[in-house]
Amino acid sequence: MAAHARHEPVAWKDLPVLGFEDAYRVQRSVIDALAPVGGWKIGLKADTGFSAHAALPSFLIVPSGTNLRGPAWRLRGIEAEVAVRLGRDLTPADASAEAATLQTAIDAMLPVIEVVETRLADWETAPAPLKLADLQSFGALVIGAPRPPIPDFDPREVAARVSFDGRIVVETTGGNPAGHIATLLRLLAQQTAGCARRPQAGDIVTTGSCTGMSFAAAGSRVQASLMGLGEVDVRFD
Repeated sequence: MAAHARHEPVAWKDLPVLGFEDAYRVQRSVIDALAPVGGWKIGLKADTGFSAHAALPSFLIVPSGTNLRGPAWRLRGIEAEVAVRLGRDLTPADASAEAATLQTAIDAMLPVIEVVETRLADWETAPAPLKLADLQSFGALVIGAPRPPIPDFDPREVAARVSFDGRIVVETTGGNPAGHIATLLRLLAQQTAGCARRPQAGDIVTTGSCTGMSFAAAGSRVQASLMGLGEVDVRFD
C-alpha cells in the first residue's frame, strides 16, 4: 500500500516468500484498502494450465480516450484484450456450468487495453505469487464502447492490432490461446467461490492479452483495434 501511495517500487527480495493462497489474501487486502471492485482479470496459460485472477479497483477502469498522467505510469505495458460485461452475478454453481449457461451471464463485449504496471522492483524476476499479490501487475483497464454479445465468440480467432502514435507495433490473430470465454468465466467462478465479493452484474471481466505486451513511451498515444469489437485508445501525458 505504501508503494501504491508513493509510486515507488518495492524490492521484491525484501518481501516475504508467499504461496498462492497468501498471495490472494494480500491481493484482497490491497483491493479493500484501495477502492470498491469494478471488474476482474482472468487468464489461462494453455501450455501449463495455470490460471489466476485479480480483482480490479473501480477507479482504475477508465473510458477510451483517457489521459493517464503522473508517476504511477512508469512501466506503461500495453496489452489489447477482449472483455465482457456481466449481466448477472456469477454464482458457485457457475464453477461447473455448461458454456451455454455461462454465455447468458454476458451482457456486452468490449475492446480494452490493459495497462500493465507493477509495485515491484525487478518485477520480471519476481516470483509468480508476488506478482499475483500485486494485483497481477495491474495498472488500469481502458474500455471501449460495449456491443451486444457475439454468439460462439472465440478469442483464438481475433485479429488484433496495437499502434503507438499511429505506428503499428504489433498485429496478431489468435494471440490469446486461452480458448472460449465461457472457460474463463467458469475458472473465475471457481476461484472466487469463497470470496466475500464475487463477480457481479455490471463488473467488467477482461480475458487475457491478444497481442502480448508492448511498452509505450511517455507522452505517446496508444490505440488498439480488435476485429468485430472496435477500437480503444489511451494517452500518457
